[in-house]
Amino acid sequence: MQSRFFVPPCQPIIHIHRHIASLNLFSNQTPIPQGIRRARHTHTCVIQAITGHGFVGAYYHLFLPDHPSSCPCGTSDIQFRLHILSESPLYEEHRHLLLAASQDLSPSAILRTHKGLTALAKFIDASNAFGKS
Repeated sequence: MQSRFFVPPCQPIIHIHRHIASLNLFSNQTPIPQGIRRARHTHTCVIQAITGHGFVGAYYHLFLPDHPSSCPCGTSDIQFRLHILSESPLYEEHRHLLLAASQDLSPSAILRTHKGLTALAKFIDASNAFGKS
């Protein structure tokens, strides 16, 4: 049964990496504004958020069933990436960063646009979302 929070990857992984690289969100060697530069950890977490393969309960539920898959906030039996982005009380303090890119927290706007990916990177930096706990 698919959750209402499941959004399948839209493109093969190699295309996603090329798209992220073309946005120059994470390069410290290009002349981009200081506020958009990101560390490798953030870049990795953005890729994991896009693909759904990362340190979230849904991944653990499918591939590492011995690990807990519920959200630490206690409101979701399985932690999905969109639960983190739009519902989990643990990230409420930083959700305004995502709302700047999409008022309805649309997965397409956040995970597939320059504005959304920039907001996602800022959200991850501020909240450590998608990081291994």
